[in-house]
Amino acid sequence: MESKRKKWIFTISSILATGLVYVAFISVFTNINLTGRYANIHRLSDGYTVTIDDVTYTDVNLDSFLIDTLPKGTQIYITGSFPYDIDDSSIMILGVLHSKVQLFVDDREYYCYGDNIKRLFGYGDLHIQLKKSFAGKKFTLIQTVMEDGEVSSLEAPKIVPDGAKYYHSVAAAQAFPIMIDFSIIFVSLLFAGVALVFLFGSGDMIKLVFLAISVFFVGMWEFCNTNIFGIFSDNLSLRGYIEYLSFYFAPLFFTLYFSDDFYYKEKTWRKYIYVAILTSQFIFVVLSIFFHMTDIRHLPGMLLPSHILLIISLTFITCMSIRAVINKQHTHRAFLVGFVTLLVFAARDLVYFVLYYYVRHNSGRKYHSYMLIGTFLFATSMFVDFFALLRKRTAAEARSEVYNKMAHTDMMTGLSNRRRCEEELDSLAQAKAPYALISFDLNDLKKTNDNYGHAEGDRLLTDFSSLLLEVFPYDSIICRTGGDEFITIIKDLSTTSPDTILENLEAKKNQLNKERTPLPLSYACGYCISTEVSVKEGLTGRALVDEVLRISDARMYGNKAIIKGQM
Repeated sequence: MESKRKKWIFTISSILATGLVYVAFISVFTNINLTGRYANIHRLSDGYTVTIDDVTYTDVNLDSFLIDTLPKGTQIYITGSFPYDIDDSSIMILGVLHSKVQLFVDDREYYCYGDNIKRLFGYGDLHIQLKKSFAGKKFTLIQTVMEDGEVSSLEAPKIVPDGAKYYHSVAAAQAFPIMIDFSIIFVSLLFAGVALVFLFGSGDMIKLVFLAISVFFVGMWEFCNTNIFGIFSDNLSLRGYIEYLSFYFAPLFFTLYFSDDFYYKEKTWRKYIYVAILTSQFIFVVLSIFFHMTDIRHLPGMLLPSHILLIISLTFITCMSIRAVINKQHTHRAFLVGFVTLLVFAARDLVYFVLYYYVRHNSGRKYHSYMLIGTFLFATSMFVDFFALLRKRTAAEARSEVYNKMAHTDMMTGLSNRRRCEEELDSLAQAKAPYALISFDLNDLKKTNDNYGHAEGDRLLTDFSSLLLEVFPYDSIICRTGGDEFITIIKDLSTTSPDTILENLEAKKNQLNKERTPLPLSYACGYCISTEVSVKEGLTGRALVDEVLRISDARMYGNKAIIKGQM
């Protein structure tokens, strides 16, 4: 009862602490984003003439101008005037969406983004350096739609008097998102590199590789989605490739992370669902790239099937993780916490998106997104999930190793027991190099037990075992197969020989007996080398091993008879 009470207290405390962390993150994020924001921006929204498909609209306000979704190839002509207070340091910020853009001043083309052979035009802000001579002049923007169903609104151009200050302000305003996103990318690359280095040393590292690659793609997607990319480059095409490919690849590696749980451990229909989802994601990625390169359908046009696959895979993984927790398997708890956190931030952003886009009709959708924080916490939870599972598995393997050692170890002497000896003899059946078996019989064990007690008999066994461990090479197998019977296996005869080892053992025994009481240590031994039998008898495999062991035992008993005759 007390244990359950403590567990509930710990759980509630953890939830409260997590909530406080979320509040702190949101507070810091909001404050930093509001600090250093460049306010001196002139938004050119009114007084435009817009021509679409030979239909002309006059005195247009671009912020409230609504159009139907336009097909690929549609040209939009937007004519307006520059303000009079511009100079050579001024820039025009023009938001574009999968379109080719041309700027004409005095009926001459001054700026062009894109060409007719581009496969992906991307979206974001273009920064166009202006001239003082443009002050008050008319300009015409020609926007050519390059993707079906992507353009349904027009972005009003903005004029910034001082481009250098603007770039500095944007970078300062984005300091916190940059720090968070770069942390995600850097940590994922770090873990991926470490995992690849140790990949051949541990099978668990492949899970870390999948996880790190998945988090890396999520970080790269956020790098573009939160417009951090725009601080460093105006290459909207590159931004588009990074964003779409990252969004398409991340779920594939994320699903691969759970292969150990949902493929190797599951044996029911759930395993086949997992395989179907994983196969679908792989096929989708391959087809997306193939369709894009062959102009069948470009990457933006594959968003709907990607969303469907993402929802299916996340639903399946979440249900399986909840099932594991309910069944008290205690797996992926950190993942569930991180995933729920991500859903909360995603839901918040979705509400604001709907509010700004459909209710306020704000095509710019200028609201603060907290999705990056959710992504950061989710990525953190995934790494916590991996290392928690790794710790659990390591502990289980350690326990298994202890149990295995106990099952193969003679508890009195610490040597290998009969079971281990039989396994090693079985392995010798496939040995190609010569090997030797040495049989030992410890003398006077019964006499010691009867006359001096079992404690003294145990000391006799441990003394003899210590001598064997001291004399035999490290890679030899030393086994206690019975009360006073021992067998040693020498697998490598290239650097030593049984005669040399037995001579050293005899010398160590004599030195020990100088001080040993009440009885000296004595043993009988005999050995046989596999080549002695295989050459004469033509035996192989386990039959050869058994014959070598029989001969070594026979020689040991012969030696024991000699020792008894001398006593």
